[in-house]
Amino acid sequence: MTSAPANDYADWLPPVLVKELRQGLRTHVFAGLFALVQAGMVTVMAFRLLSTTFGNDDFSMSLQDNLEWCLIASVLLVILPARGLAAISSETKAQTAELITLSSISTARLVWGKWIALIGQTLLLVIAILPYYVLRYFFGGFDVALRLAALGWIVAMSLALTALFIALSPCGRASMLATALAVYVPVTGFTFSLAFSNYDTYSSGPSFLAMLLPILLAVPFLLTVACHRIAGHTEMFSPPLRLLGVLALIMAAIGELFDHASSDQVWIIMAAPAIVWCGIEAMMEPVKQVPGAFVNWTRRGAIGKLAGRLFYSGWCTGMVFVPMLFIATTAAILATEDPGLDEIFGAFVLSLQAAVTLMAPRAILELIPRFRWSFWGYWIVQGASLFWAFVAENAIGFRDFHEAAEAVLMALTPASSCIWMAGHNGSPDSPEWLLHLAIAGIIDVVVIAILIRRRRDEMQTIRRMEAESIALHPAPVRPNH
Repeated sequence: MTSAPANDYADWLPPVLVKELRQGLRTHVFAGLFALVQAGMVTVMAFRLLSTTFGNDDFSMSLQDNLEWCLIASVLLVILPARGLAAISSETKAQTAELITLSSISTARLVWGKWIALIGQTLLLVIAILPYYVLRYFFGGFDVALRLAALGWIVAMSLALTALFIALSPCGRASMLATALAVYVPVTGFTFSLAFSNYDTYSSGPSFLAMLLPILLAVPFLLTVACHRIAGHTEMFSPPLRLLGVLALIMAAIGELFDHASSDQVWIIMAAPAIVWCGIEAMMEPVKQVPGAFVNWTRRGAIGKLAGRLFYSGWCTGMVFVPMLFIATTAAILATEDPGLDEIFGAFVLSLQAAVTLMAPRAILELIPRFRWSFWGYWIVQGASLFWAFVAENAIGFRDFHEAAEAVLMALTPASSCIWMAGHNGSPDSPEWLLHLAIAGIIDVVVIAILIRRRRDEMQTIRRMEAESIALHPAPVRPNH
């Protein structure tokens, strides 16, 4: 009589996590990677043993170290994170995503379960590498603490890159490729160089905590973006996404105040991608036209509705949220310095111009209904504005009055104006600065006027959804004692 096999996973583990772990560990990709890592590490150890036995050649030792890092980083930063591209798209192709979300499993649990499953496979490979580090220690000339720190940094980057590819999974192939190349190549290049140099060349740069900030923000932010892409009709992920942008700003401000070892504004620079991405997402969101999505806000009465004007899904609320976020970012930067009145004025004007830069493509897309919600349309408009900035900055037809001509040409689009203001820290008394400000102000007023006109319809939709939400899901009445 045979006994029933014991459960290989605990009952308290989420079903999605158990499903993904079982499927992931049984794939030929994971098995092949595990065997490849073991074979590669054994080969490196064999060369190390031969080098130690027949002579300590520095060039040979360095070559073996680089081969070891290439093996580890290529697996942890290239192959395993790239498996996240199929995390959501596989469910979509199999038409099982809607079935999962119709069950008791929320979108957030689905996305986080897939990420944890991929990270679990990554950690299994890392654990399999650690015994070779113990063996290397007995060979001598091996700094265990430094190597573990470098390995930990690569693992941290793998966590963020896995989240990035999961966030790209619901997108089209072209969008995935463009974003991956724009973010993936510089990040992995920086990590490779950091690991190979053993931190020597980065001793005078940002502190470790400042470099860790983007990773701490990237994982929840990117996974929330993935949830936002595949959210059900009654789920609203705009509030957590925007709150993460605010959290990035708060963490950066605290870092600027207390981390005196890093250079000025490095914390703000590290948090800037999350803040900018949060602003872009806010300006590309349609309004949720399902009353159930507003229940958690309308039940809190006037306070909930007021907060919803900043955090509701929809670009009409993003139009208010984005300038406030950028103004708060500028205030955080100025709080760490001792600026004069002219510098304060210029900084806040620049922050407002940066906010208009993110909002300007929305105004143009509103005039082209076919591309109204196209991210490609957004980036085409933004890219055209940046191209104009390049042309205007390098124009050669106005040599006699170059500064005034450049000020005029760069003011014709919000993005080029933002670049010009960032590069010209002159006082408001400067004629070129005042000329540029006047022309850019006219362009900004036109952009904002278009958005305000279109915003009325969106806000009417929100008010209607709030009213229907209150009617369908009234707030519970507390009994009088």
